[in-house]
Amino acid sequence: MGWVIQGDPGSTKIWHNGDVSNFHANLLLLPDQHIGIVILINVSKAYNNAAINIPIEGVAAILLGKSLTASTNPPGTVIPQIMLLAALLMPILWIIGSYLSIMRWQQHGELPPHGIHRFWRLYLPLAIDLCPLGLAWILFPAQFHTHMATIALFAPDVFFVIVTLTALSLGWAMARIFLTLHPRRLVNKVMSNQ
Repeated sequence: MGWVIQGDPGSTKIWHNGDVSNFHANLLLLPDQHIGIVILINVSKAYNNAAINIPIEGVAAILLGKSLTASTNPPGTVIPQIMLLAALLMPILWIIGSYLSIMRWQQHGELPPHGIHRFWRLYLPLAIDLCPLGLAWILFPAQFHTHMATIALFAPDVFFVIVTLTALSLGWAMARIFLTLHPRRLVNKVMSNQ
């Protein structure tokens, strides 16, 4: 049934916790003391299980007559949030750098590329543009052995990043193709507006 049994005889802990969308449950049994504790919380988010498991330990300490100390440094969730922001920042920086390169090549009349230049200036960067799609929609669910619908339900913050990465990747891939293969239309349009 998924019970975790810890401790020595006389101080055995039996516990299990679980999540559904936006809810978290903790169950702790202390059979030697004839104590059972259940805590239900209407919050759940990826990467914060350690923080929302703190209350059950506090309740157990109170029931066992132990003194409580304030948790001044609860388990942090900053690093996963920074990783999610980095996952969005890296493609944005790539798009800005790519756009500036394309504009420089257009100013020098080096677009549309032909021959080997087409591979280096269009196909390879286009493959890099589409890499986040493979990482997000294939490798990420495979890594966690779950479907994308489950990720959307249990980790909406992660799912939001995946959807945003998808939109950025596809949008920039289409823009890259247009800017690379039809640069004169864009340049002529800019010149006629001036």
